[in-house]
Amino acid sequence: MALEHLRGMMSGVLWRRWAIFCLLERSRMRGSDWMPVADLRSNGVWIWPEAWRDLYPVLIQLDQVNIDPNKSDRIVWRDGDHVSDISASCVWSSIRYAEPEIDWCSIVWFPQCIPRHAFFMWLIMRVWHMVRQKVGMDLVQPIWGDVVDWLSVRARSKSAANLVARILVAASAYVIWQERNARLFKNQLRPPETISVTIIQMVRYKLMGVKLKNTASVQRLLGEWEIHKLHRDVDGG
Repeated sequence: MALEHLRGMMSGVLWRRWAIFCLLERSRMRGSDWMPVADLRSNGVWIWPEAWRDLYPVLIQLDQVNIDPNKSDRIVWRDGDHVSDISASCVWSSIRYAEPEIDWCSIVWFPQCIPRHAFFMWLIMRVWHMVRQKVGMDLVQPIWGDVVDWLSVRARSKSAANLVARILVAASAYVIWQERNARLFKNQLRPPETISVTIIQMVRYKLMGVKLKNTASVQRLLGEWEIHKLHRDVDGG
């Protein structure tokens, strides 16, 4: 089962490389059954043991290689044009999905940080970057002072957009605190993607019950939140 799961994660080329490595490594660990690569070829053609071909049909697709009789066998891992000694770390680096590098990493992780606190700071950063664009706060960093400054300038505004921004910030703080308690006291956890969806749905449900003026800007705002039923006679414009 684990082998099939690994195969599902790998592309065809990566899987063939991994299968070949496992076969050679298994052969090496048997001691007397060790077979150098030279013994697996004859006149430029692979001569795989029948049991290997039955177990790993991908061997038939293996490209031909040039063998230098003056060099010893060495198992390596190729990732694009980069070749290195085989190791779990280099294999994982090839098959894993790598997120683009983020610019706020040093805010969360640094030598003197408290790991438990840093983890929740990471959670806040991830969630905030997923929800802030819903209220036009794309450029506001997940630093409390920056968030408060942005809201303070608009505190007296009665526009629907600023109303939603205040609701979203409060909902984010509440849901992240809930997540913190669930992880610490119940050993329950949700990924940032799920938490952000929860926050957005919470704000959406609130907006469905709020009365807003029937203006073009409000209609556009509600459309962005997938709300099409408008309650008239309201507080925000």
